[in-house]
Amino acid sequence: MLKPGAALPCSDHHMKEDEIIAGVTCGGLFTLSGKGEKTYTFIKAG
Repeated sequence: MLKPGAALPCSDHHMKEDEIIAGVTCGGLFTLSGKGEKTYTFIKAG
């Protein structure tokens, strides 16, 4: 459970970029808000 406005950081060296993004955003609950060198940041959609 995330507080309103909270971010969900994600990093997995076993997965490719498209796999990480698709895995987190596929349910429509999160959208990609930023990308670092090895970390992706998602926020709640809507």
